[in-house]
Amino acid sequence: MIMDNSKTTSKTTLLKLMLLRAWKERWTDCQWGINVKTILTRGVSGDVYNLADAIIQQAVVGSGANMLFLSYLKHSLCAHLISHAAVLNRIAKYDQFDKHHCLIALLDFLKSIIDGVTCRGKQEEAILTKATVSLVHWLLQIYECVLQSYAEDSTLQPEEEEVVQRVAVVLERIVENPFLLGVLSIGKCDDPELFIALQKRFNGISNLTLTTGYVANVGAGNANSLTVTDCMRKLVLLEVDALEMRPFDGGKVEPITYSLQPLIAIEVLLNPMCDTHQYVAQLINLKRLKGFTYARLYCELMRGCLIALNNVEGTAKESLLCAFAFIKVPHILHQLHAKTNGAEQQDEATGATYSVEVLEAFELLLQDTPVLDYMDMKCACNVVECLLKEMVKLQLLTDTHVKQLVALREPVTAGLHKLDANSAPLTMMLKFVFRVESPLAGILKALSTDCSKVQDALLAMLCQVLTGNSLDLVLSVASVEGKFRAFISGLLKCNDYAKQATTAEIGKAPTTRSALFDVSFMILASIAQSYGSDVILAEGGNSFFEKWVRDYMVERKKTKSPMTMVKQADPMVLEELIMAMNNSEGMYVGLKASSLRWEDICYTIPALVHQVLMAWESESIAPLEIKKMLDGLKATPEIVDPQSRVLAKLCVYCIIVTMETSLTATKKRSRGTASSELEDLDALCTSAKLRKIELDGMGVGCTEAASAGGASGTEFSLDSALETTATAWASEAASIATLKEPLQSCLQTLFRTFAQHIATDELSPKVYFVFQFLSLLVESGRERIMCVLKLLPNGLVQSLLKINATDEMTVGLILRLYDLNTPSGRQFAMSDICLLRNIQMRKESIKL
Repeated sequence: MIMDNSKTTSKTTLLKLMLLRAWKERWTDCQWGINVKTILTRGVSGDVYNLADAIIQQAVVGSGANMLFLSYLKHSLCAHLISHAAVLNRIAKYDQFDKHHCLIALLDFLKSIIDGVTCRGKQEEAILTKATVSLVHWLLQIYECVLQSYAEDSTLQPEEEEVVQRVAVVLERIVENPFLLGVLSIGKCDDPELFIALQKRFNGISNLTLTTGYVANVGAGNANSLTVTDCMRKLVLLEVDALEMRPFDGGKVEPITYSLQPLIAIEVLLNPMCDTHQYVAQLINLKRLKGFTYARLYCELMRGCLIALNNVEGTAKESLLCAFAFIKVPHILHQLHAKTNGAEQQDEATGATYSVEVLEAFELLLQDTPVLDYMDMKCACNVVECLLKEMVKLQLLTDTHVKQLVALREPVTAGLHKLDANSAPLTMMLKFVFRVESPLAGILKALSTDCSKVQDALLAMLCQVLTGNSLDLVLSVASVEGKFRAFISGLLKCNDYAKQATTAEIGKAPTTRSALFDVSFMILASIAQSYGSDVILAEGGNSFFEKWVRDYMVERKKTKSPMTMVKQADPMVLEELIMAMNNSEGMYVGLKASSLRWEDICYTIPALVHQVLMAWESESIAPLEIKKMLDGLKATPEIVDPQSRVLAKLCVYCIIVTMETSLTATKKRSRGTASSELEDLDALCTSAKLRKIELDGMGVGCTEAASAGGASGTEFSLDSALETTATAWASEAASIATLKEPLQSCLQTLFRTFAQHIATDELSPKVYFVFQFLSLLVESGRERIMCVLKLLPNGLVQSLLKINATDEMTVGLILRLYDLNTPSGRQFAMSDICLLRNIQMRKESIKL
């Protein structure tokens, strides 16, 4: 409220006159309260007229304090006529340290009100931070003066000892008050210069303490009690992390975890090409959330993999989980051990080093006999031994440990009723997974060389890959070993080389090249269907297959215009294809007589199907001729696409069904709407396909706007969700700036949903979940998630406080929710801790 200066001066004078009258007439506290309200209008604080200054000035005008004025001051505080901020600010300005009786009175007054310090308005919040810092500085000044006196006289007067005792009590009360510590933390960021002066003052006191040897104790003065210097050090070196924040789950570690196995299943199935370092980042975060030791984390990882492998037995994803469990997991453990500088010891027998945590993890895993018994029975082998051998290859364990751990497991496995090793599916899968590593290396080597020199051997290798479930095994092992990209790049290069073959060439070399085109095309198409087109397009090249996937391949939820495909066809090529289709000896013979390249045929098929469809609708060609054309088209193996090459193929299916049902039917069929075509296409394309989710930028995490090295972080997972780079999440202090899309939009939507749920005054499970989410976010992320917390809507925390102001909601938690280096962060933090303070005081009924 803006007051007229003349009125303010007039009322300030009236208040001073009333103070003198009250002293002369010896008014009681109640009389003072009644009369002062005749000057102060309703809703106007006495701070506007410097009432606290006037009272304190009169109270300490003499050599001793006037206790009557101090009683008026306390009554004004209780009646909310003045603010605590104004009182503390005025006391901190008192500099007549030689008046010991006045100092004692002021310190006693502080002792009586310090536990109830709060603020009840926005204007008071900014003042209280500086006033609190100034008060601590004032207390340090008093103690420094006493130390200087002691340095000169080597003794203290009784009054000085009383001053020291009261300073100690007030400092102790401040140190024990979470609210005041929170205010000090905000004040430290709000006025750095004042806090620097505070630190310099403390350094001077420390030097004087060392010089004089004088140490003042707080409290009873026993050997274990704090000293005044200790209290000062806590205040001067105060950090937000030092403030109490209750652990999310009380620090308890759950006996059984149910989160790791679903995490493994989701990540492996939906994102099979996830890099090892991304798994490492996720697992480190999970360890932090759960409070696990690394040994427990390693054990749960292996246990979760075995459970997930059992769950997918007999499905298409069995090979992928098997490769992940027995090939990828050892590499994950190796990176975890290296990244966390895990404890190592030397084997006495061999002299080789091994990981202590990995050894402890296997000892824990051996205790979970039900899981191991079941998997040993299904696999007809010792699964622990299979894992141990891989650990030895990575030098995480030694052969001595393998023998010891297998010996511990042997008495149990000997009595198990195992399946026949030759018929158990998992047993065969395990054998194949370990055997695939060597052929995969050979295929990659062949793909990396000049295809023209090894095309025969390469064709034989790729044809062998297409037999049985070999392709699934090769892709599974390639994905978990991080060789998937190299495999795709090699296939794209091979397919691009083979596309140069024409249908008119004669001889073995063109035939081999043609077959190589077919095989590489089918493998790449299968990969695109199983893993999503993104894994192909991620190469960023301009090869034939990439262009075909981008413009022609039909995918669920990725609509492409059929007419766009038709318009891209070359009319000359289309004419040749039509002539080949009308060849009396069949389309295949007609193609051999032409000079078309395979890429031209693939690009022109949609236009060819469109021409046939138009001819059928216009009745320009007899139905029997159309059926003959379509039979020739679908019987040509070189252009058959397992998933549907173009959207127009839907029309072909409809035509074939219609004409086979009734060859004599000649009436026109009306074409369905685009929406119904898309729905029917989804119904036709029923092959199970789990596409890779594009997770670039989805991370719980954040990226630096500019780093010294110029490298930007990657995201934390879920492939990053929480993906932050392993480097960023391991760092304790990251300069966070922005979030990538779509993570930022997702978080904003999430926080808006939170705000809707806490709009009421009822403490529901949803509201408590919001608190748990924020608490867990702060506890696990610390400074790293500040960019996430900046997205919190204004007032969200205050609304949460009004509903859930329990003991779990602490000043430390609130301060960690804001960036205290920004003015807005300090403002919101101060408002929230003041609200919490007032709610707590109302509950506890503190009497000032």
